[in-house]
Formats: sequence, structure tokens, C-alpha cells
Amino acid sequence: MQLFIASSQSKKVESVCYHCGEDCDTEVVKFESHNFCCNGCKTVYELLDQNGLSDYYALEEQPGNSLKTPRHVDQFEYLDNEEIANQLLDFKDEKRSKVTLFVASIRCSSCIWLLENLHRLQPAVVFSRVNFVKKEVYITFSKMITLREIVELVTSLGYEPKITLKGIEQKEKEADKPLLYKIGVAGFFGGNIMMLSFPEYFGDKTFFGSEFQHFFGYVSLMLSIPVLLYSSSDYFKSAFVAIRNRTTNIDVPVSLGILAIFARSTYEIVTQTGSGYMDSLAGLVFFLLVGKWFQSKTYQALSYDRDYKSYFPVAASVLKGGSHQQVPIEELEKGDIVRIKNSEVIPADSVLISTSANIDYSFVTGESVPVGKRENDSLYAGGKQVGASIDIRIEKKVSQSYLTQLWNQQAFRKNNDQQLYSVIDTVSQYFTVGIILVAVITGAVWYFIDASQVLNTVTAVLIIACPCALALTLPFAFGNALRSFSKKGLYLKGPEIVEELSKVNTVVFDKTGTLTKGNAQDVSYHGGSLSGGELRLVKSLTTHSGHPLSKAVFDSIVSDEIEVTNFREYEAKGIEAVINGKLVKMGSANFLRRQLNSNDASHVHLQIDGGYRGCFVVKSSYREGLKELLNELKTNQKIYLLSGDNETDKDVLAQWFDLKNMHFNQTPRQKLDFIEQLKASGECVMMIGDGLNDAGALKAATIGVAITDDIYNFTPSSDAILSAKQFKSLLQFLIFSKQTLAVVRVSFIISLTYNIVGLSFAVQGVLSPLVAAILMPLSSITVVIFITVVINYLSIKALGK
Repeated sequence: MQLFIASSQSKKVESVCYHCGEDCDTEVVKFESHNFCCNGCKTVYELLDQNGLSDYYALEEQPGNSLKTPRHVDQFEYLDNEEIANQLLDFKDEKRSKVTLFVASIRCSSCIWLLENLHRLQPAVVFSRVNFVKKEVYITFSKMITLREIVELVTSLGYEPKITLKGIEQKEKEADKPLLYKIGVAGFFGGNIMMLSFPEYFGDKTFFGSEFQHFFGYVSLMLSIPVLLYSSSDYFKSAFVAIRNRTTNIDVPVSLGILAIFARSTYEIVTQTGSGYMDSLAGLVFFLLVGKWFQSKTYQALSYDRDYKSYFPVAASVLKGGSHQQVPIEELEKGDIVRIKNSEVIPADSVLISTSANIDYSFVTGESVPVGKRENDSLYAGGKQVGASIDIRIEKKVSQSYLTQLWNQQAFRKNNDQQLYSVIDTVSQYFTVGIILVAVITGAVWYFIDASQVLNTVTAVLIIACPCALALTLPFAFGNALRSFSKKGLYLKGPEIVEELSKVNTVVFDKTGTLTKGNAQDVSYHGGSLSGGELRLVKSLTTHSGHPLSKAVFDSIVSDEIEVTNFREYEAKGIEAVINGKLVKMGSANFLRRQLNSNDASHVHLQIDGGYRGCFVVKSSYREGLKELLNELKTNQKIYLLSGDNETDKDVLAQWFDLKNMHFNQTPRQKLDFIEQLKASGECVMMIGDGLNDAGALKAATIGVAITDDIYNFTPSSDAILSAKQFKSLLQFLIFSKQTLAVVRVSFIISLTYNIVGLSFAVQGVLSPLVAAILMPLSSITVVIFITVVINYLSIKALGK
């Protein structure tokens, strides 16, 4: 390998950089037959080549960012400050850390590919993923590397992150700037070209004389070059990548149309056989970019990147005025004292106030081994307390987008077969191929009819036909549906869940906390009287559990609470702790090895220091509208009951469920196996539970729905969270999802009809390229308006205002 630098002081070097595509205007660095504009770009190429990442250059030509601008060695020295680093980190423990970096220069598939392969450049990088819409990179890295080194690595590749502690509003504006610049250039030069074309518009070619006509033609040609090379560049790049990878996309016919207009206009101007169509070219690019901007802004308005500022129904128990109150997590402020019970998720970065805690960070890192924490230790959002309740002090404003990012990470996602998405992708691909074929046939036919019309007809065909409306149909339809669902108390993990909802034919219910209310139940004690001290023990133990029966017993006792130690909760069995030196246990009969004497209610048995003391009898109180809901559901769906409780309410429930469809005394494993058996038989299963003993079943179901009362338990395994107040509207939610799919199909028809009608005019030669460019984004606008209006109407009709 040879490396040399050619000086350009005597003359300018005519070369572009193999890495970033910029002109090598001062010097050219040659390396392995490639030209680079600086040693920085050459170094990045070497780094990628040595680590087997040369495919970066195969995805797109000159995909990198320029590294000509020198960077100071200590540019990111401030990140060595632990206090500053901790403010930027999303998570940190003894093994690894997580950070979100905003990189405005992410612009193509090559950028995404490289940034998601950082682990091949630096083994200490555990995981990296790009959110292209937000221009963000999520990086998980081990303790073998520092935050400063991570930032320096990303920067060395030409993707310097914008580091700020002031929020993301400015970031979004920065990301929009390149598109706005291109719209501005197209509008500015296009307006001037149109001014020079006024005599042509009025049909007076002698207004300025032939000399000025030719001069204005050349001026128009010069003014159109920035529009072609700058404003249209994204279309050319996208089309080039598609062709090189032997695929097609919508940018291929658009690029061909732009080049055809420019080539024909240049020919006419140079040969003085006409005035060209440079005004049409500039207008075409301008309206295409405006349509692109419109789509981008609409996506942001509907929050398809799922920031959940209004969707996420998570509340926290905040200490105010000496008592705990339920407060939505978006209203949490720095300094608030929050109570976290067993299995509850920490909503924001905080400091531990209690003496100790066991935090399960599997939600964040995928590792389920609890980490021991002591008083004043830092805790990160997404951790789950295992054991007795703890008090924490909020240190950082809640980021619901971060919790949503965790909820949507691969560990909690399902490989659902999204048929509609794949159909759209396939249609869009073959659509483009078909349009190019139609354009060729149209040009050939018009060549024999009127050769002067070939350019207009071919260009109009290439531009008017656009699958954009098809591509927009699903995200806009499902996005509006998500918003309607959330307003009525059903919060979905992602837009693809809407499609799955429409397919549900089997609904499986848990009983306790699902069919029955989580509070306000009739509780009595059997087994003699309990002293005030013993009631205090029971109150202190049940306060740490979120199970509906624990909460019912807790609410029935008027007493103060005392500190507990060694608290443990056994899934679907019971709870225990040491209180005042006494081992207190509460739970099912099997948990305390007791014989069950009655099936007339749910029993919570009590044992203190090995001595059985009796049981709390909790009579079920069913949710409002349950009878009507189950009667309506079973007319079109199969319904099942899976309960970890005894057969207390079997006779009552038999009026809605078939006896063979009711299963009691089910362990979490048995619930999961039953769901998998239903799915294996071809059923599309919705499982509805409280998320406590149903995590496995919720995750196994096609759609897992966690139902919540006044206290919101965030359940990563679920696909949706249903407010208990809207339980009776479950059937309406299913109906609305089916209606949403019907709207999608109608919007498909509208889009196809638009393309067929537009093509019919274009092939006849009665549609100019400029008009086609105006009509093309109008198809997208029409689909968006139709979907928004109709889905909002159907939402009101099905779910109410």
C-alpha cells in the first residue's frame, strides 16, 4: 500500500473524496487507488476497511461526512467530569452504561449501518441502534470504555453528536434545516427563472428580441443548476443506491423525470430550438420537496416516534402533606419523594432514601439478577424494585420517551406477522417497476404520433404516479387510531398492535384484579380476634405488595405501619417478611399448607411465627358492565377464564363461560402453556390480566393487555395497558380496530384510483410535468385528510367523545 499527498498550490486538483464526496480543492490524499480530501477521511476508510466494514461504501456512494475541520484533542474533556457524564447517561451500573446521542448528520442507510455496527470497531460497545426519525443513536457500552471515548469514537467517524442538557426541541429544528434549505434554494431560483420566462407565458416571443431570449435561456440554465445539483440531490442519491442494489423505489422515476426535463431543456437552449422547461423543473422540485416536508411535519405532529407524552398511563405514589397521592409521572418534579412497591418500575432517575433496595434492571439491560443498593445510591429509570417498598427522591425530570424506548426494545417485542406492512412494501416496489414500463411504452407510442410530446408525456407519467399515498396509509391510519384508543383509556405499545387487534377471535381473562375490582371489596376476618399489634403486622406486610388481594386486606385495616425486613413475594402464592423480629406470612392455603374448607370467597391466610392465626375472606366485587361485555363478546369470540384463585365464583361465572373453558388454581406456567396451546391451534389470542402473575401469559399471547385501576403497574410484557374504567368498552375497541382496517382498504382504493386517473391523463399528453408535480403531493394530502376525518368520526361513533 502506498500513500502520497499531491500538492495543488500550482493548480486545483479535480477530484472528489471517496469517503465524503467533497471536492479535494487543496490537496488530494491517495490511498489504495482512492482519493481523499484529508487525512481524516482516509483514516476513517482505513478503520472501516481493517474491521471488515467496507460494505459501508457499497450502500451509498461517498456516504461519509467530511473531516476537514480540525478537532481539538481535548474537545470532549469535560465528559470526564463524572457529574456531567451522569446527567447525560440514561443508565449506569457496575457493568455497563447507556446513552442517547443526537446526531444531526445521520442522512442515509450507510450512516445507519455504520452506527449500528460500532461494536465491530470497539468491542466495548455492547449494542447500538439508530432512530432515524429523531436522529438519535442509542448506545450501550461496558465499563471498559468511558462516555468520552464513546463520543470521540462516533465523532472520529464523522458523526459528531450535539451534546446538550436542555431538551430536544432545538434538536428537531436542527434536523429540519437541510430540507428547508433545499426548499428555499428551489423556490428562490425557480422564482427567478419564472420571471425570465414571462414573455413565453404570454406568447410574446418578440417582447425582448431574439438576442435577449437566448441570453435569458442561458441565464435560466445557470439558475437551474443549483436546483438540479443541490435541491434534487436526495432523489438522485436514493435512486442511485436503489439501482446499484438492483432494487427500485419511488425516487427512481422521479429522478428520471427531473433529468429528462433538464436534458431536453439544455438541448433546446444550447441549440436555440426552444426556450426549454427550466421553470417547470424548478417548480417540480419545489413542490416535491414541499410535499416531503408536509409528510415529515405530519409524522411529527402525530408523534409516530412514540414519545407517549399523552399516551403513557403511568402514575406514581408521591408523598405530599404526610400522605401518599397518585400523581401522573409526567407531573413528577425534581425533589419529589416517591414510594415504589415490590415489582413496580422506577419512573425516573433518582436517589434511594430507604436504607436498602434490590433493583432488577432486566427491563433496561436484559439481566434479571437484582442489584443491591444502599441509602443515597443512584437509581435509574426502568429499574424494578424486588422486595419491600422503598422511598426514592426524583433527581431528573421523567422522560416518557425513554420508558417507551425500553418498552419497545427487542426483548419485549413479538415477531407478529404484519401482513399489511409487507403487502405495502411489495406493492410499492412493483409499482415503481410498472410505472417505468408504462413511461417507456408511452414514450415509444408518442414518438410515432408526435415526437415533440415525448418528453412531456414521459415526464408526466414518471411524476404523477406515486406510491407515497400507499406508504402513508398505514402509519397515518394506525397513528390516528392509536390517538383515539389512548383518549379512551387503551394504550398500545405500537401501531402494529392495531392490526393484530382486528384479528382477535379468542379472549382469555384472568379473574382476580381483571374481572373483579382491584379495590372496594368486602373483607372479613375468620379465626378469632387479632390484637392491635397483630393488625399492625398485617398492615405493614401488605403495604409492600401490589396484588389485588393484598391491597384489599391493606385497605380494610386501620392502623399505622412499621418497618419490615426480608420481604419476599412468591408469584401466585403469597408474601412474607420479618417484622419486629417475627416472621409473618400471608397467602394461599397451599402456601401455608392449610386445607381449604370453603369455596365461597377468596381466602388470604395468616401465619405469625409459625402459628396459624386465621384468614381474611375477600368476596369478589365484579366490574361494572361485565355481564353485558361477556354476553356480547361470546357471540363472535371464544372466551376463556384462567384464574390462579380457587373455584369460589365458578357457579356465578358459569352463566357467561362454558364450564370446559374455565380453569382455576392455575400457576403462571400453566397459564402460559394454555395460551401457547391456543395459538398453536391457530387462534389469535388476546390475554387480559393485571400483569402481576400473568407476565408470561401476556407475553405469549398474540396481544397481552394489562388492566390497571387507580395505581398503574407498568408491565413490559404487555402490548397494551387498559384503564379499568374502560373495561366495559373492550368490545368497542375490537370493533373500532376492524373499522380502522376497513379505512385502510378504502384509502388503498383512493390511492390506486388517483394513480390510474392521473396516468390516463398523462399518457394522453394532456398533463404537464409541472401540474403532475403539484398533483403528486396532493394525493398524499388527500389520503391523510380522508384517514384523519373518517377515523376520528368512527372513533366518536364507536367509542364516544
